[in-house]
Amino acid sequence: MTTHKNKKRLVRARMAKTGEAYQSAERAVSLAGSPTGSAVQPDDDQARIGMVLAGRYRLEELVSGARTPLSGEPEGAPWAIYGARHALLGGDLDIKLLSRATSESHPHLRAWLLREGRALQRGAHPRVLKVFDIGETESGEVYLVLERSPRTTLGAHLESQRVDERFALEVLRQIAEVLDHLHRSGVIHRGIRNGVIHLEGPGAAVSVKLSSFSFADLAGDPRLTRTGAVFGHPAWMSPEQCRGEDVDGRSDLYSLGVVLFAMLAHRLPFWDEDRSKLLELQCAAPVPALRAGGSAPSALEEICLRLLAKNRDARYPHAGQLLEALRDVSPDRVRANGVQNGS
Repeated sequence: MTTHKNKKRLVRARMAKTGEAYQSAERAVSLAGSPTGSAVQPDDDQARIGMVLAGRYRLEELVSGARTPLSGEPEGAPWAIYGARHALLGGDLDIKLLSRATSESHPHLRAWLLREGRALQRGAHPRVLKVFDIGETESGEVYLVLERSPRTTLGAHLESQRVDERFALEVLRQIAEVLDHLHRSGVIHRGIRNGVIHLEGPGAAVSVKLSSFSFADLAGDPRLTRTGAVFGHPAWMSPEQCRGEDVDGRSDLYSLGVVLFAMLAHRLPFWDEDRSKLLELQCAAPVPALRAGGSAPSALEEICLRLLAKNRDARYPHAGQLLEALRDVSPDRVRANGVQNGS
Protein backbone atom coordinates (compact mmCIF):
# COMPACT_ATOMS: atom_id res chain seq x y z
CA MET A 1 0.00 0.00 0.00
CA THR A 2 1.13 3.54 -0.63
CA THR A 3 1.66 6.22 1.99
CA HIS A 4 -0.71 9.22 2.00
CA LYS A 5 1.99 11.55 0.68
CA ASN A 6 3.02 9.16 -2.07
CA LYS A 7 -0.60 8.52 -2.98
CA LYS A 8 -1.22 12.24 -3.51
CA ARG A 9 1.83 12.40 -5.76
CA LEU A 10 0.55 9.46 -7.82
CA VAL A 11 -2.89 11.04 -8.06
CA ARG A 12 -1.42 14.32 -9.36
CA ALA A 13 0.70 12.43 -11.88
CA ARG A 14 -2.35 10.53 -13.13
CA MET A 15 -4.39 13.74 -13.42
CA ALA A 16 -1.60 15.28 -15.49
CA LYS A 17 -1.53 12.25 -17.76
CA THR A 18 -5.24 11.62 -18.24
CA GLY A 19 -7.02 14.89 -17.45
CA GLU A 20 -9.25 13.10 -14.94
CA ALA A 21 -10.87 14.84 -11.99
CA TYR A 22 -9.18 14.33 -8.61
CA GLN A 23 -11.78 11.87 -7.32
CA SER A 24 -11.55 9.65 -10.39
CA ALA A 25 -7.74 9.67 -10.36
CA GLU A 26 -7.73 8.91 -6.62
CA ARG A 27 -9.98 5.87 -7.13
CA ALA A 28 -7.71 4.53 -9.88
CA VAL A 29 -4.61 4.96 -7.72
CA SER A 30 -6.35 3.30 -4.79
CA LEU A 31 -7.30 0.32 -6.94
CA ALA A 32 -3.74 0.08 -8.22
CA GLY A 33 -2.50 -0.16 -4.65
CA SER A 34 -4.90 -2.93 -3.72
CA PRO A 35 -4.04 -6.63 -4.19
CA THR A 36 -6.64 -7.09 -6.93
CA GLY A 37 -6.41 -3.70 -8.61
CA SER A 38 -4.42 -2.67 -11.67
CA ALA A 39 -3.62 0.86 -12.82
CA VAL A 40 -3.78 1.94 -16.42
CA GLN A 41 -0.14 2.56 -17.41
CA PRO A 42 0.07 3.05 -21.19
CA ASP A 43 3.59 2.16 -22.32
CA ASP A 44 3.15 2.43 -26.09
CA ASP A 45 2.87 5.65 -28.07
CA GLN A 46 -0.63 5.04 -29.44
CA ALA A 47 -2.06 4.42 -25.95
CA ARG A 48 -1.32 8.01 -24.94
CA ILE A 49 -3.84 9.47 -27.41
CA GLY A 50 -6.43 11.44 -25.42
CA MET A 51 -4.20 12.01 -22.41
CA VAL A 52 -3.58 15.50 -21.03
CA LEU A 53 0.14 16.01 -20.59
CA ALA A 54 1.36 18.20 -17.72
CA GLY A 55 -2.22 19.20 -17.02
CA ARG A 56 -2.58 21.32 -20.18
CA TYR A 57 -1.59 19.58 -23.45
CA ARG A 58 -4.15 17.11 -24.83
CA LEU A 59 -2.54 14.53 -27.14
CA GLU A 60 -4.79 14.06 -30.19
CA GLU A 61 -2.83 12.14 -32.83
CA LEU A 62 0.42 10.30 -33.30
CA VAL A 63 2.37 11.91 -36.11
CA SER A 64 4.32 9.48 -38.27
CA GLY A 65 6.40 10.37 -41.31
CA ALA A 66 7.38 8.37 -44.37
CA ARG A 67 10.31 6.05 -43.63
CA THR A 68 12.00 5.79 -47.04
CA PRO A 69 15.38 6.71 -48.51
CA LEU A 70 14.04 9.97 -49.97
CA SER A 71 12.62 11.15 -46.65
CA GLY A 72 15.32 9.90 -44.31
CA GLU A 73 13.15 9.26 -41.27
CA PRO A 74 14.74 6.57 -39.07
CA GLU A 75 12.97 3.42 -38.01
CA GLY A 76 12.42 3.23 -34.28
CA ALA A 77 12.87 6.90 -33.43
CA PRO A 78 13.54 7.22 -29.67
CA TRP A 79 10.78 9.78 -29.13
CA ALA A 80 7.21 10.15 -30.32
CA ILE A 81 5.67 13.24 -31.90
CA TYR A 82 2.02 14.04 -31.23
CA GLY A 83 -0.40 16.53 -32.66
CA ALA A 84 -1.91 18.23 -29.60
CA ARG A 85 -4.08 21.09 -28.37
CA HIS A 86 -3.72 23.28 -25.32
CA ALA A 87 -6.48 21.98 -23.07
CA LEU A 88 -7.21 25.44 -21.61
CA LEU A 89 -6.36 27.92 -24.36
CA GLY A 90 -6.96 25.86 -27.49
CA GLY A 91 -4.65 26.09 -30.46
CA ASP A 92 -2.83 23.38 -32.41
CA LEU A 93 0.60 22.28 -31.24
CA ASP A 94 3.07 19.45 -31.65
CA ILE A 95 4.54 17.59 -28.67
CA LYS A 96 7.85 15.74 -28.87
CA LEU A 97 7.79 13.22 -26.02
CA LEU A 98 10.52 11.07 -24.55
CA SER A 99 9.11 8.31 -22.37
CA ARG A 100 10.46 7.65 -18.89
CA ALA A 101 11.57 4.13 -19.84
CA THR A 102 13.53 5.37 -22.86
CA SER A 103 15.02 8.25 -20.89
CA GLU A 104 16.19 5.90 -18.14
CA SER A 105 17.69 3.36 -20.54
CA HIS A 106 19.31 6.04 -22.76
CA PRO A 107 20.12 9.01 -20.48
CA HIS A 108 21.82 10.96 -23.28
CA LEU A 109 18.48 11.36 -25.10
CA ARG A 110 17.14 13.59 -22.32
CA ALA A 111 20.13 15.91 -22.79
CA TRP A 112 19.58 15.89 -26.55
CA LEU A 113 15.94 16.91 -26.18
CA LEU A 114 16.84 19.73 -23.80
CA ARG A 115 19.58 20.83 -26.24
CA GLU A 116 17.03 20.84 -29.07
CA GLY A 117 14.82 23.24 -27.11
CA ARG A 118 17.75 25.61 -26.56
CA ALA A 119 18.79 25.37 -30.21
CA LEU A 120 15.29 26.24 -31.40
CA GLN A 121 15.15 29.18 -29.02
CA ARG A 122 18.57 30.53 -30.01
CA GLY A 123 17.94 29.99 -33.72
CA ALA A 124 14.42 31.48 -33.73
CA HIS A 125 13.49 32.45 -37.29
CA PRO A 126 10.23 32.66 -39.30
CA ARG A 127 11.27 29.50 -41.15
CA VAL A 128 12.17 27.52 -38.01
CA LEU A 129 9.49 25.84 -35.90
CA LYS A 130 8.83 27.83 -32.73
CA VAL A 131 9.39 26.24 -29.33
CA PHE A 132 6.84 27.18 -26.65
CA ASP A 133 7.64 25.02 -23.65
CA ILE A 134 9.85 22.26 -22.36
CA GLY A 135 9.44 20.23 -19.20
CA GLU A 136 9.20 16.95 -17.40
CA THR A 137 6.09 15.32 -15.99
CA GLU A 138 5.93 13.94 -12.45
CA SER A 139 6.14 10.48 -13.98
CA GLY A 140 9.47 11.33 -15.64
CA GLU A 141 8.46 11.92 -19.27
CA VAL A 142 10.39 14.76 -20.94
CA TYR A 143 8.46 16.83 -23.48
CA LEU A 144 9.05 19.64 -25.95
CA VAL A 145 6.09 21.80 -27.05
CA LEU A 146 6.40 23.07 -30.61
CA GLU A 147 4.53 25.04 -33.21
CA ARG A 148 2.34 22.72 -35.29
CA SER A 149 4.44 21.72 -38.30
CA PRO A 150 3.05 21.58 -41.84
CA ARG A 151 2.27 17.90 -42.38
CA THR A 152 3.89 17.64 -45.83
CA THR A 153 7.64 17.16 -45.80
CA LEU A 154 9.94 17.49 -48.77
CA GLY A 155 10.62 13.75 -48.49
CA ALA A 156 6.92 12.88 -48.76
CA HIS A 157 6.52 15.38 -51.62
CA LEU A 158 9.35 13.78 -53.58
CA GLU A 159 7.88 10.34 -52.98
CA SER A 160 4.68 11.43 -54.73
CA GLN A 161 6.05 13.49 -57.63
CA ARG A 162 9.04 14.96 -59.39
CA VAL A 163 9.87 18.64 -59.04
CA ASP A 164 11.41 21.07 -61.50
CA GLU A 165 14.40 23.35 -61.00
CA ARG A 166 12.23 26.37 -60.21
CA PHE A 167 10.82 24.52 -57.22
CA ALA A 168 14.27 23.27 -56.21
CA LEU A 169 15.75 26.76 -56.46
CA GLU A 170 13.09 28.23 -54.18
CA VAL A 171 13.42 25.51 -51.54
CA LEU A 172 17.22 25.80 -51.66
CA ARG A 173 17.10 29.58 -51.31
CA GLN A 174 14.84 29.45 -48.27
CA ILE A 175 16.87 26.78 -46.47
CA ALA A 176 20.12 28.61 -47.25
CA GLU A 177 18.57 31.74 -45.70
CA VAL A 178 17.72 29.77 -42.55
CA LEU A 179 21.19 28.23 -42.34
CA ASP A 180 22.83 31.62 -42.73
CA HIS A 181 20.80 32.85 -39.76
CA LEU A 182 21.45 29.71 -37.67
CA HIS A 183 25.19 29.71 -38.26
CA ARG A 184 25.44 33.41 -37.41
CA SER A 185 23.54 32.58 -34.20
CA GLY A 186 25.99 29.83 -33.26
CA VAL A 187 23.75 26.89 -34.18
CA ILE A 188 24.89 24.04 -36.46
CA HIS A 189 21.89 21.89 -37.34
CA ARG A 190 23.77 18.64 -38.14
CA GLY A 191 20.59 16.91 -39.33
CA ILE A 192 19.49 18.63 -42.56
CA ARG A 193 17.52 16.14 -44.66
CA ASN A 194 14.31 15.91 -46.66
CA GLY A 195 12.27 14.70 -43.70
CA VAL A 196 12.85 17.84 -41.58
CA ILE A 197 11.94 20.31 -44.34
CA HIS A 198 8.20 21.00 -44.15
CA LEU A 199 6.31 22.49 -47.09
CA GLU A 200 3.38 24.86 -47.37
CA GLY A 201 1.93 26.33 -50.55
CA PRO A 202 1.79 25.07 -54.12
CA GLY A 203 4.53 24.97 -56.75
CA ALA A 204 7.06 27.79 -56.90
CA ALA A 205 5.13 29.65 -54.17
CA VAL A 206 6.22 27.01 -51.66
CA SER A 207 7.15 28.12 -48.15
CA VAL A 208 9.39 25.97 -45.94
CA LYS A 209 9.79 25.35 -42.21
CA LEU A 210 12.76 23.59 -40.65
CA SER A 211 12.42 21.20 -37.70
CA SER A 212 14.31 18.53 -35.72
CA PHE A 213 17.35 20.06 -34.04
CA SER A 214 18.10 16.89 -32.06
CA PHE A 215 21.73 16.70 -33.21
CA ALA A 216 22.44 20.45 -33.12
CA ASP A 217 25.74 21.91 -31.92
CA LEU A 218 25.53 25.19 -30.00
CA ALA A 219 28.49 27.53 -29.78
CA GLY A 220 29.58 27.86 -26.15
CA ASP A 221 27.80 24.68 -25.02
CA PRO A 222 29.71 21.49 -24.21
CA ARG A 223 29.53 18.73 -26.82
CA LEU A 224 26.92 16.07 -26.19
CA THR A 225 28.83 13.41 -28.08
CA ARG A 226 32.42 12.29 -27.68
CA THR A 227 34.93 12.94 -30.45
CA GLY A 228 34.78 10.10 -32.97
CA ALA A 229 31.14 9.25 -32.28
CA VAL A 230 28.91 9.22 -35.37
CA PHE A 231 25.28 10.29 -34.96
CA GLY A 232 22.88 11.26 -37.71
CA HIS A 233 21.39 10.03 -40.96
CA PRO A 234 24.27 8.70 -43.12
CA ALA A 235 22.61 9.40 -46.48
CA TRP A 236 22.76 13.13 -45.67
CA MET A 237 25.92 13.36 -43.58
CA SER A 238 29.08 15.14 -44.70
CA PRO A 239 32.32 13.12 -44.96
CA GLU A 240 33.71 14.82 -41.87
CA GLN A 241 30.55 14.05 -39.92
CA CYS A 242 30.74 10.41 -41.07
CA ARG A 243 34.27 10.25 -39.65
CA GLY A 244 33.15 11.63 -36.28
CA GLU A 245 35.15 14.85 -36.68
CA ASP A 246 34.15 18.28 -35.43
CA VAL A 247 31.83 19.99 -37.88
CA ASP A 248 31.04 23.57 -38.83
CA GLY A 249 28.48 25.26 -41.06
CA ARG A 250 29.99 23.70 -44.17
CA SER A 251 28.75 20.31 -42.98
CA ASP A 252 25.17 21.62 -43.07
CA LEU A 253 25.89 22.90 -46.60
CA TYR A 254 26.95 19.41 -47.68
CA SER A 255 23.68 18.01 -46.32
CA LEU A 256 21.82 20.73 -48.21
CA GLY A 257 23.66 19.58 -51.34
CA VAL A 258 22.23 16.08 -50.80
CA VAL A 259 18.75 17.63 -50.50
CA LEU A 260 19.30 19.54 -53.76
CA PHE A 261 20.62 16.44 -55.54
CA ALA A 262 17.48 14.53 -54.49
CA MET A 263 15.25 17.30 -55.87
CA LEU A 264 17.13 17.46 -59.18
CA ALA A 265 17.66 13.74 -59.79
CA HIS A 266 14.81 12.20 -57.74
CA ARG A 267 17.32 9.92 -56.06
CA LEU A 268 20.02 10.22 -53.42
CA PRO A 269 23.65 10.58 -54.50
CA PHE A 270 24.65 7.71 -52.19
CA TRP A 271 22.55 4.90 -50.76
CA ASP A 272 23.11 1.47 -49.26
CA GLU A 273 21.04 -0.48 -46.77
CA ASP A 274 24.26 -1.26 -44.89
CA ARG A 275 25.07 1.75 -42.68
CA SER A 276 28.82 1.12 -42.68
CA LYS A 277 28.93 0.88 -46.48
CA LEU A 278 26.89 4.07 -46.77
CA LEU A 279 29.35 5.88 -44.51
CA GLU A 280 32.18 4.70 -46.77
CA LEU A 281 30.37 6.00 -49.86
CA GLN A 282 29.89 9.42 -48.29
CA CYS A 283 33.57 9.63 -47.38
CA ALA A 284 35.19 8.38 -50.56
CA ALA A 285 32.88 7.77 -53.53
CA PRO A 286 32.74 10.40 -56.30
CA VAL A 287 29.47 12.25 -56.73
CA PRO A 288 27.36 10.49 -59.39
CA ALA A 289 26.53 12.40 -62.56
CA LEU A 290 23.23 14.22 -62.39
CA ARG A 291 22.59 13.60 -66.08
CA ALA A 292 23.99 11.22 -68.67
CA GLY A 293 25.36 12.06 -72.09
CA GLY A 294 27.89 14.69 -71.11
CA SER A 295 25.48 17.62 -71.46
CA ALA A 296 26.52 20.86 -69.78
CA PRO A 297 25.21 21.18 -66.21
CA SER A 298 22.77 23.93 -65.36
CA ALA A 299 23.77 26.69 -62.93
CA LEU A 300 21.83 24.92 -60.17
CA GLU A 301 23.58 21.63 -60.88
CA GLU A 302 26.96 23.35 -60.64
CA ILE A 303 25.95 24.71 -57.23
CA CYS A 304 24.91 21.20 -56.19
CA LEU A 305 28.29 19.73 -57.15
CA ARG A 306 30.14 22.39 -55.18
CA LEU A 307 27.99 21.75 -52.10
CA LEU A 308 28.84 18.04 -52.34
CA ALA A 309 32.61 18.50 -52.45
CA LYS A 310 34.31 15.90 -50.21
CA ASN A 311 36.80 18.49 -48.96
CA ARG A 312 34.93 21.07 -46.92
CA ASP A 313 37.35 23.79 -48.09
CA ALA A 314 36.05 23.31 -51.64
CA ARG A 315 32.45 24.07 -50.62
CA TYR A 316 31.00 27.51 -50.09
CA PRO A 317 32.72 28.94 -47.01
CA HIS A 318 29.39 29.92 -45.47
CA ALA A 319 25.68 29.99 -46.25
CA GLY A 320 25.82 33.72 -47.00
CA GLN A 321 28.04 33.07 -50.02
CA LEU A 322 25.68 30.34 -51.18
CA LEU A 323 22.85 32.88 -51.04
CA GLU A 324 24.90 35.27 -53.18
CA ALA A 325 25.42 32.50 -55.76
CA LEU A 326 21.70 31.75 -55.78
CA ARG A 327 20.86 35.39 -56.49
CA ASP A 328 22.68 34.99 -59.81
CA VAL A 329 20.44 32.07 -60.78
CA SER A 330 17.40 33.51 -62.49
CA PRO A 331 14.20 31.47 -62.00
CA ASP A 332 13.39 32.19 -65.65
CA ARG A 333 16.57 30.45 -66.84
CA VAL A 334 16.51 27.21 -64.83
CA ARG A 335 15.24 24.02 -66.45
CA ALA A 336 11.46 23.68 -66.38
CA ASN A 337 11.89 19.96 -65.73
CA GLY A 338 14.23 18.25 -63.31
CA VAL A 339 16.77 15.62 -64.28
CA GLN A 340 14.84 12.64 -65.56
CA ASN A 341 16.36 9.32 -64.48
CA GLY A 342 19.85 10.72 -64.71
CA SER A 343 19.50 11.67 -68.39
